[in-house]
Amino acid sequence: MLVQNKVIFITQFHNILKKFIQNIKIKNLYYELNALKEHAYLLIFFLKFHYLTKVDCFIDITVIDRINKKNRFTIIYNLLSFFYNMRFFVKIKITEITKILSINTIFFASN
Repeated sequence: MLVQNKVIFITQFHNILKKFIQNIKIKNLYYELNALKEHAYLLIFFLKFHYLTKVDCFIDITVIDRINKKNRFTIIYNLLSFFYNMRFFVKIKITEITKILSINTIFFASN
């Protein structure tokens, strides 16, 4: 039953957000969202305020530097929903000159 609920959730979630994400991976207890860099701010805003997710807590930001890649940096936002007991990792791949919006207006702890 729990697996069916996860599949239904992911199907609905992907249909709502197909403009903003490249793909969704379901791991044991978390969801990995590969976001488009242009829509990362909107995706995180959606995750915080939508009734399907209700993300309450911003845990941290991690940056991975891959020197030999075209999109050198991977930014990973670690978000947690206490209400649904779900963890989201939002991944964005960018170059060293790409500008992205700060999420400190959504999560004040990210400043």
